[in-house]
Amino acid sequence: MALKLPLSAWLACCAAPALAQEDGFSLNGSVRLRFEEIEGQPRAGFDSEDSLFNIRTQVLGEYRSGAFRVGAELFDSRADGEDSGTPISTNEVNALELVQAYVAAEIAEPFGKGTKLGLTAGRMTLNLGSRRLVAADDYRNTTNGYTGLRADLTAPKGLKATFIYTLPQQRRPDDREGVTNHRVRFDHEGFDLVLWGGVVSKTKALEPDPKVVEQYQPVVIHAVLAKRWSAPWHGLVLPGGSIAGKD
Repeated sequence: MALKLPLSAWLACCAAPALAQEDGFSLNGSVRLRFEEIEGQPRAGFDSEDSLFNIRTQVLGEYRSGAFRVGAELFDSRADGEDSGTPISTNEVNALELVQAYVAAEIAEPFGKGTKLGLTAGRMTLNLGSRRLVAADDYRNTTNGYTGLRADLTAPKGLKATFIYTLPQQRRPDDREGVTNHRVRFDHEGFDLVLWGGVVSKTKALEPDPKVVEQYQPVVIHAVLAKRWSAPWHGLVLPGGSIAGKD
């Protein structure tokens, strides 16, 4: 059985927003360093003992004016210390990639009193619901990015919904030579791979005795359209929820 020791050394430096007020330009950044080591590699064809040094740099700039926002985030993910027997891929390396480049707006009361609509278009990261299916991976040295549209709706009585239509970013280059040499190439997105769907939730949907149950939040839709010519069925619907009791 493999033993992976992620002997992690974290260096995180976060710049404070350039302007303290809500409107204006803000700039944030972080650097993460991590050393990983494995003994007893279970996968055939790789070193039985190996180590790798990972570094990930993020810089996010955003300009806000009232309900309007425009932003961009640069990821630089690199790895060093590998040899020919190290299983290294785009999970570790994606040099100088503009993972986020978006415009966004918030519309107050588009469907009546108490409603709010948020719209985002462009390149973005996504974290939906419990993050089990759609998430911006934080542990891995590289992250997941998507290009497309997102709508977030908030309504009275605890009703919330998020809908997306996106093209997942496919990290490039994905050949070993390009990865190990940290070559810079813009990630690919196209209609050969599409992710669409939504999450709808409502607090206290069942309205039970408040002394017994605090809330019930059903997640009613997750839909995935993968490579259309290789999968016989492309939809995924996951009804579910959570129940929390009071002490």
